[in-house]
Amino acid sequence: DILLVASQPGYVALYADDTYQVQVNDAIDLNWTTGFVSSCTASVTSGSNTGWSGAVASSNGNHTASLVIDVLPKTYNIQCNSLQGGTVSSAVTFTVESVLVGEAPTLTLSASPSNLNAPGNSTLNWTVGGDATTCTASNGWTGSKASGNGPHSQSVTVNSTTTYTLNCSNSFGSVQRNTTVSVNEVVINPECVNFPPPSGTSVQILGGGSETLFTNLSGGNEFGFWDSGTYGNEILKNKYVAIRTTPLTTGVKRKETFVEPLANTNPTIYTVSLSKCPGDFSGGTTSGLCVKSGGEFSLNWSSRSDANPNIECVVEQGVTYYLNVIHSQNPPYSTSTCGFSDCGLLFREGAN
Repeated sequence: DILLVASQPGYVALYADDTYQVQVNDAIDLNWTTGFVSSCTASVTSGSNTGWSGAVASSNGNHTASLVIDVLPKTYNIQCNSLQGGTVSSAVTFTVESVLVGEAPTLTLSASPSNLNAPGNSTLNWTVGGDATTCTASNGWTGSKASGNGPHSQSVTVNSTTTYTLNCSNSFGSVQRNTTVSVNEVVINPECVNFPPPSGTSVQILGGGSETLFTNLSGGNEFGFWDSGTYGNEILKNKYVAIRTTPLTTGVKRKETFVEPLANTNPTIYTVSLSKCPGDFSGGTTSGLCVKSGGEFSLNWSSRSDANPNIECVVEQGVTYYLNVIHSQNPPYSTSTCGFSDCGLLFREGAN
């Protein structure tokens, strides 16, 4: 009889395809290579042994088992009987894959003011948190915006009701916010075609925007509720100013007082009117004493139910009025009383 003895010691090597860092429920291919062994047995250290238990392939060469990770960490074992006697073994352990943990940025976006009585400027304010890497504007504005943690702002010109969108992102996600600035559309009284501005003159805008607003000249105070401060500026020769007021919702009794302009501006004679039409100095759209001229004077007005047209201008509640100012003294107010390229304007509001 001839006895054959293995000339090589038995070996087994257990290994994965690429990574040993996985997530629960991940599918893996478990590989093993054997040589000069008679049998191999599989086992696990923790969790289910489904697909990896008992006898497994032991012939010389490479073998693969497709498995699913059920717990982590997870250790797979293999032990084989060597043809030379004794056993050889191998094991691999899968651990939890390193996953970046974090959150998307935080973002607030608002506008101030959020409501305009006419086209004008608003300030967009946004505050970023959570280490955003980029912030991008869309809709009413565009381009990259400041993304650092903390508050930021930008002034925008608003011609009509507009929505502004801002999206900020980092490696964990993104956040988007919107804010809307509303512009109240004013419909000019159709009767104004019969009460045009003086011939040869044109409107001058004060305070920014596409028309002059009372609130822009009075530090944000509504018409009828401005109790402190004075507004001063210059009006160009052959120009008039039409200051649009906010419609009143209550009865008040007030006066607009016009005085000699500041020392560094040119004095002249004013004509002032309260009218439903911009640039109208005829008094034809109102009741009472609604047109006055002079160097220093007060135009008294009232929206109360006891308003007296014999001593003041009667103002209706809920109606838009224009406080019109021109440097001219006599109808039809086409001849300027300003002997310079511009003359001063200085006025304030107070109790009547």
